[in-house]
Amino acid sequence: MDEKHLRQSIATTVADYRLGEIPPLDADRVGNWADQFDGSARITILTELDHVLKKSYISRTAFETFLSSLVVTEKLVDGDACGFWKLANFLKIQGGGSSQGEILDLFDHALMDACGLSVSECGSPAGPYVYLDDAVYGGNRLRIDIVNWLPKAPRAVVLHVVVIGLHSQGARYADGRIRDAFREAGKTIEITWWRMLPLQTTDAATSDVLWPTSLPADPRLAAYLKDFKYPIRLRPGTGLGDMQLFSSAGNRHLLEQEFLASGLQVLEVCPYLAQNKYMRPLGNSVLQTLGFGALFVTFRNCANNCPLALWAGSPWTALFPRKTN
Repeated sequence: MDEKHLRQSIATTVADYRLGEIPPLDADRVGNWADQFDGSARITILTELDHVLKKSYISRTAFETFLSSLVVTEKLVDGDACGFWKLANFLKIQGGGSSQGEILDLFDHALMDACGLSVSECGSPAGPYVYLDDAVYGGNRLRIDIVNWLPKAPRAVVLHVVVIGLHSQGARYADGRIRDAFREAGKTIEITWWRMLPLQTTDAATSDVLWPTSLPADPRLAAYLKDFKYPIRLRPGTGLGDMQLFSSAGNRHLLEQEFLASGLQVLEVCPYLAQNKYMRPLGNSVLQTLGFGALFVTFRNCANNCPLALWAGSPWTALFPRKTN
């Protein structure tokens, strides 16, 4: 596919990104973003990103379909969908951002269609608890929300976490820390995870995020790493990840290298981002790494855990201008 058609293909895939909030993300916008990369790499970047987004971008329609199917999922509702949801307690405890409220509104529509129930009509002391959000990345947001809610929680909690994208290491981290906190408080919690897109971040070799196999000989990178306590952990092998998001080992490698280099450039020219010590070239991460490397974007937003090359603002041109908390 030539560059013109790649730009249009990407624009078509993400056509509903923040629809109504920002100007339509059209082929010209994709082109303006792509023009920031060296010409020799540009066609491969567009080719690979086109391939990745077709597998990892979640449109509003796709998510609404997921929610509609979740409402009647037998494994969850045990044969009585409307009875289950009538008893369910929907948590509204998000400490930052508006994603939980917006996704609760979408779930409200799915529940109304299936059962004639509104989320506001649900809830019972005997019912399970439901935490909805767009994604779990590193797990801290979920952990903090649930631990902050712990003093108000009953002595025994059944919690269903429902998200669009679930990154495995973040889920494991949050699950363990939440269970520890409940145990220390003399309470119990049973957590079940429900997700639309499972993304593997626990094992480097089979990861579904950008995780470089080598470090470029870049003075900016050397300066960036000089205060790191431990050497960077590189991804071994030439795998394409559990979800096979990538088209080939070579294209994945190029995308990782180009987004790493452009992320370092962004940190140089965007001092506001550079002031955040957790803002890494490949995306926000508390750990001292090159960044989280997420490639999961939804119709709602692009998380700061994604590479800076995708969302950083002026003087960089963002492909996915993001709304912040």
